[in-house]
Amino acid sequence: MTENRWLEIPICIHGITTQANPTPQYHYFTNLLNLVNQELVKKGKTPFVEPPVFVNWGFEASPGEDRVLAEAERLVAEQALSIGEKYRKFSLNLFHRANQSMRQIFLYGVTDMFYYISEYGKKAVRRNVFHTISREIHERKKKEKGKKISLTIFSHSAGTVIAHDMLYHLFGKESEHPLGRYLDILRGMATVGEVRIRRFYTTGSPLTLFIFRSKYLTQKILRQEKIDPKELGLGPRDGLSNPRWVNFWNKDDLISYPLEFLYQDAGNSKVVEDCYVNISDIFPRVHDNYFKCSALAKYIAETF
Repeated sequence: MTENRWLEIPICIHGITTQANPTPQYHYFTNLLNLVNQELVKKGKTPFVEPPVFVNWGFEASPGEDRVLAEAERLVAEQALSIGEKYRKFSLNLFHRANQSMRQIFLYGVTDMFYYISEYGKKAVRRNVFHTISREIHERKKKEKGKKISLTIFSHSAGTVIAHDMLYHLFGKESEHPLGRYLDILRGMATVGEVRIRRFYTTGSPLTLFIFRSKYLTQKILRQEKIDPKELGLGPRDGLSNPRWVNFWNKDDLISYPLEFLYQDAGNSKVVEDCYVNISDIFPRVHDNYFKCSALAKYIAETF
């Protein structure tokens, strides 16, 4: 099967935002994709041509019911922070000012993750994200008859958790069918080899922390078993080289963690690989620095 039979589509899923009034994060991913395309051309490889699928969730730009999240966060944060201001005073605690900033990060940012792991929020976000991606792929497939679909996923922060969940529902043994008709269509295409995951790139990922939200995965950890990447569509069937999943992280990013130790390898090669990038800075700025890291873009082009 030659590569020109595949329609290569980049998928971009953003993570948490600490902004009180969040806006679409197209520019972050656009900047990263531009850097990657430049590096691909330098290496004599084909750059991304298909327009990326940008997914919005958790604020007003979202087409789903999860768009109310940002408004609810503002209502809570404004009142909580205003009450906190009444108790601000001179303090010998060197972390006092940092603590104030962290409160804002928790109220506007970490609450995004609390929402996603809640039963209601999980369904709302998944329904929106999975439907948006599945519908877009379905529409492009209709326009490009005879082409198979190849996906390269770029995800950041909480978006890595959502992307991971989507891959499991597409390629794992079980599927949550209430998530929508388009996801069922896409899962059917994946089952017969009409859809593949070419590469999965995660940045600033908290997946290592959220592995414990699943009883199935927690039990695997206790048995000292590793997760099979084939359940995420990252198996040898497609004839692609490893690594299939590269996880970029940094020690100064309090949200990102290494994760390759949780997954099975493929003999002499790693299917899942951690890549440490030197973007050291003050948190939370470091959490967004992946998008402008030239070393990161070079390694994506090298592994693509």
